[in-house]
Amino acid sequence: MSSLPASFLQMREAGELVDINLVFGDHIISCHKVILAGRCDYFHRMFLTNMLEKNSTEVVMKEINARTGILLVRYLYTGLIEITTDNAQDLLSACEMLLLGALKQDVEEFLCSHTESNNCVSIMNLASLHDMKTLLGNAKKFLHEHMKEVVETDEIRLLQEADLLEVLDKTLSQEDNFCFVQKWVKSADERAERFDDLLQHVILSKCSKEFICDTVMEE
Repeated sequence: MSSLPASFLQMREAGELVDINLVFGDHIISCHKVILAGRCDYFHRMFLTNMLEKNSTEVVMKEINARTGILLVRYLYTGLIEITTDNAQDLLSACEMLLLGALKQDVEEFLCSHTESNNCVSIMNLASLHDMKTLLGNAKKFLHEHMKEVVETDEIRLLQEADLLEVLDKTLSQEDNFCFVQKWVKSADERAERFDDLLQHVILSKCSKEFICDTVMEE
């Protein structure tokens, strides 16, 4: 998003000619309708159609928390925003609501470059939720390449069974696959009953005798 002259932000901060209050939780931000409508399709539709908020001086943004609201208003006035791993999920939800496609793409690119063993499954699930194919593909690729590290983190609890099966299909080492199944099942009590079915996706005949005796038989 392009930047606006700094004077618009200064006017907002000084309360000059503001005509709408956005309410984010217990935080109220005074803004200019024309700026919001010109920068965001969501507000454009709100203020130029027969929605209840058209003639209102206050809009309650129930789905957006105060921290995110402050960031978004500044973004609409300046075109600038700091994306972090802590605020990315809230920003994505807000982008969906406010129809901020360019910002959504910026968040997607940020997450693609910040995918790690301790967040890749969370990012996969987030990408699926918000239909971000590039991010989903990137996170899955990372998972498949770093599954040994991922199973040692809390992320394994968030891994869906379908995604685990995809990993098993792409992993050559059947000993690794057994360990992946073992870790996934043990990560949540309700998964214990899935062990026998998942074991069908592991070719035990390709595991060493030592592995069978020391690891599989113990299980």
